[in-house]
This record gives sequence, C-alpha cells and structure tokens, in this order.
Amino acid sequence: MVERDPREGVPPSAPADADRTSAPAESDPVPPAVVAAAHRSASHFTDAELARLIRDRTLPRGEAGAAARLLAFETADVTVVLEVLPAAAGRRVLGRLLPTAAVSVELCQVPGTSRALADEAGCFTAEVAPGPLSVACDFGSIERRPLVTSWVSV
Repeated sequence: MVERDPREGVPPSAPADADRTSAPAESDPVPPAVVAAAHRSASHFTDAELARLIRDRTLPRGEAGAAARLLAFETADVTVVLEVLPAAAGRRVLGRLLPTAAVSVELCQVPGTSRALADEAGCFTAEVAPGPLSVACDFGSIERRPLVTSWVSV
C-alpha cells in the first residue's frame, strides 16, 4: 500500500495546517445573517464583559412532555440563568440575573434583537425563535460593566 503525503498539493510556503484550516470555511460557511447578528450584538456593547457558558443541561420532561434546557452564564460578578422551553412559535426563555437587577435585557438573534425587562428580582421572560441566541444587558452603573453572553443554539 502506497501512503500519500497529506501535504501533497499544498504550496511549500503554506503553514502545516493550511489544508485543514480552510476546509470548514469552504464546506460549511457561516450564513451571512448569522455574521450580521454577531456584528450587531458586538457593536451594542463594545465594552461588555463576556459571560461564559458554565452550565448547559437538559431538565426532565414536565407534565406537558416537553424537555426544558437550563443554561447558566457567568462573569466575575454576575450570573445569567436561562430556562429555555419549547413554545408554539419557537422558544420561551425564562431568565434571571444574579445578583438581581431591574434592567433592560436584549436577546440577540439572527432575525433581530428583542428586548425584555428584568424586574427587581432580576427575572425576565421572552419569546425567541429557534437558533443562535446571545443575551446582553447594560446595568447603567460604573460598578457593573455591561455583559453579553456567549452564543448558544436554542
């Protein structure tokens, strides 16, 4: 059996992984609407702290038979907890900010951005479409920087 050189056909000046790094972009490009949504999200909160996903768990099915998903994002001083439930028109998001804060919350998606108001307990609800989602909020104070969550598919 003759073994082929995996770099065969790659110019000598190309990096060792050049043939692998371009393959995903060519075979599965990011849709332009997703790129536009990411740019919109980033442009709103250029000084925002990234809240990283720390928990992604499927919850047991409830009485309606639909499974819910529990997501938690965290910065150094704020936690965003989302429960995502199936809904007739997409997904219903039940959210909570910890520590609590009554602020406007933006739910960024490919079709556009929607807003919800978190109450004094830090709770908010919203209806979203299935697909990529990022949550952003500005606390309007110098004690807390705005935050934006990493993107997740809901």
